[in-house]
Order: sequence, then C-alpha cells, then structure tokens
Amino acid sequence: MKTHTRILSRLFITASLLMTGVCPLQANDLERERADLARLIHELDFLIQETRAMGEKASPDPRITFDYPALASDLTLIRRQIRNHLEGVLALPNELPPLKGRYSIRGPGGY
Repeated sequence: MKTHTRILSRLFITASLLMTGVCPLQANDLERERADLARLIHELDFLIQETRAMGEKASPDPRITFDYPALASDLTLIRRQIRNHLEGVLALPNELPPLKGRYSIRGPGGY
C-alpha cells in the first residue's frame, strides 16, 4: 500500500506542476520553464516505470482491475509531448491520440 501512496503523491505533484502554466516573458523565465519541464519528464519516467512494475505484480481482482497498461500509455504520451515541446517538434492536433483517462476495468463479478 505504501507504493500506491507514493505513486499517487508523485502523480499529484506531477499533475500540479503540469497545471501551473508558466508564461515565459524573459530569458530566465524560459530557462526556468525548460528546467521545470525537464524535471516533469524525470518524474514521468519514474511514474511510468513504477506503473509498469505495479502492473506486473498486481493480483487480479475478479470484480475490478486497475488498468496499469492504460495509465502507463497515457503517462508515456504526456512525456512524449513535453519532450517534443522541448525539442521544438510541432504536432498537428489530429496527430495526438486522446488520453484513455479511465483505468478501472470491471470484471464479470464487478458491481
């Protein structure tokens, strides 16, 4: 359970950082934004690795299962888009698949 709490707290911190939009006005602000985004990538790398590891050792519940691969996929997509931004890669809106966003899978005995 401690692992889940740690993952959730890091995910919350990462989400919080993603939602705090920095409006770069000066060179220092731009450098700080790039450093913040690089830190987010580092956090996302950790979250992706932990999510995959948790998925490998999760014991399936016949009623409801957490979809670790879907979460890892969404985190990977977010990471890729941040990396693309840092590298100056522009993506067309229709090139981006939507995030899955739902990670609970109900089994036959689920509520």
